[in-house]
Amino acid sequence: MNLYQKVVNYFKEPSKEVNREHAVVQVNNVSNLFDFYAGQMSGLTPERLHGGFDFTRKGSPFLNDLYFEEMVRRDLHIGGVMQTRSYAPLGEEWEHTYKPDSPVPKATQDNILAFLREVYGSFETDRMFVDAASCNIKGVAPFEICYTPEGKYIMPTSIDYVPLHMTLFDDRTREYKFLRADKADMLKMQMASATSIMQDRIDIDEYAIPDVDPRKILIAKSLDGRAVNGFMNGSWWAIMWGYLFKVSAIKDWASYLERFAIPSIVGKYDPMTGGKEDMENLLKDVGSVVKVVLSNDKELDIKSDSSKGSTSDLFKRYVDDYWDNKISIRTIGHNLTAQVTNGQKTGSTVGENVRIDIKFGDLMAIKKTCRAFDRRLIDMNFGKQAEYPGFGFLAELDTDFMKALASVYTEVHGLGYRPKLEKLQEVFDTELEPVPVPAPSAFMDKYRFSENSRLDREIKKQVEELWKLAIESKERKAQ
Repeated sequence: MNLYQKVVNYFKEPSKEVNREHAVVQVNNVSNLFDFYAGQMSGLTPERLHGGFDFTRKGSPFLNDLYFEEMVRRDLHIGGVMQTRSYAPLGEEWEHTYKPDSPVPKATQDNILAFLREVYGSFETDRMFVDAASCNIKGVAPFEICYTPEGKYIMPTSIDYVPLHMTLFDDRTREYKFLRADKADMLKMQMASATSIMQDRIDIDEYAIPDVDPRKILIAKSLDGRAVNGFMNGSWWAIMWGYLFKVSAIKDWASYLERFAIPSIVGKYDPMTGGKEDMENLLKDVGSVVKVVLSNDKELDIKSDSSKGSTSDLFKRYVDDYWDNKISIRTIGHNLTAQVTNGQKTGSTVGENVRIDIKFGDLMAIKKTCRAFDRRLIDMNFGKQAEYPGFGFLAELDTDFMKALASVYTEVHGLGYRPKLEKLQEVFDTELEPVPVPAPSAFMDKYRFSENSRLDREIKKQVEELWKLAIESKERKAQ
C-alpha cells in the first residue's frame, strides 16, 4: 500500500469524503455587522451582554467572541493587559524528551524525536503557543490541522487557529464543531439566539460543518474552570462584565462633567433700561467665545464650586483605581506598572509571584496541547507507542523560586535530612555531582596531637585512612 492510499484510508469517512489537505473552515468577515459597532457595542447593556452569555452557554460563543474582541480593540487598558498576557510565554525554551527508563527502543526514540523537530520547524511555534495560551482567557482555543504525504511521513502542512465565533459545542456528544461559512451572519445568529430562548438549546447540527474528521480538530482547554462546555471557562466573562460597568461609569462621569464641571453663568441687566434679549443672546455666545464686550449696564457673574474637583475625582478613582485594577488582577495577576513608588516593594513581590503562577498555568496549557498534537502525529506515522515523548519548557520554575527552594533544602539538611540526588536533578533540571572534599593534611600539618613525633605521625596516618573511607562511602551513596 503506497503512502497516498495510506492517508486516504486513515482519514476515510463512511458518510462523506472530507477534504484533508485544505482547510474546511472558511474564516471570512462576519456578514451584516452594520449595526454591531454603532449600535450594539456603543449601546451595550447588561441585558444584551447576558444574551450573549446565554447563547454561549447553549453552545455558540458567536456573540460573546465578537463582543470581547471589540472590547480589546476599544479599551486601551484591557488591550494592554491582554497583550502582556499573550507575550508572556514567548522566548521560553522547550524540548521533547523521553524518560531515562523509557521502554521505547533507543533507535525508535531518535527517529520520533527527529520527526518532531522537523514538524515543529515547519510552522510558527510562537504563534501556536500564543493562541494555545489564550484558552485560559476564553476557555478553549480551537485549531484546524491540515495534513499531506511528504516523503515517508504524513506531515501537517498547517495548524491554524480558528476564531472562537466560528466554533460550536454540542452538549449531547460533548464535541467541538466548526460553524458553516454561510451561517457566520450577525442577523442569522441573533435570530438563532432569540429562538433558542423558548427551546433553551441550539440545533448545533444545523449550523455545524458536517463530517469533519476529529483528527483535524485540536482543542486547547483552559485550566481555569470546570464546566463541560469549555466556552464557560476562562476569565473572559469577568473581563466583559468589568468592561460594561467601567463604560457605564465613564458615561456617568461625562454627564457629571457636563452638568457640574462647567461653571454656571448669571447675566445681570437693568430692567429699567431693557436689554433682556441682548443678554440672552450674549449668554448663548459665551460658550463659544473667549472674550466678551459688555455695556456698563450689564454684568456677567460666573458661579463655581470649589469642591467639583474632588467630586469628579470620585469617578476617576472608580474607573482607574477600581475597574482597571480589577481587570489587571484578573488577567495578569497584579495591577502594577513600571512606576513603583516607595512602600510598594512587598506588594510588587506578591504581585510578581501571582504573575508567575499565571504564566506557569499558560505554559501548562501549551504543554498539554502540544502533547496531544504530538501523540496524534506519532500514532499516524509510527503506530501506538508504549510511551510517548514529553514536551516541556526548560524554565518553568522561576529563578527566585529555585533560590527559595535551595534555601529550604539547606534548612532541612540542618535538621539531619537531605533530598535524594535524583530529586535535586529533576527539580533544578541539571546534572549534579559530589563536590570533591580535600583531605585534612593541610590542617593536620599545623596541628600536633602529641609531643611524641612518631606517635603524631601514626595518628595522622589513621585519620587520613578514616577520611579516605568516608569519601569512598559518600561516593557509593551518591551513585
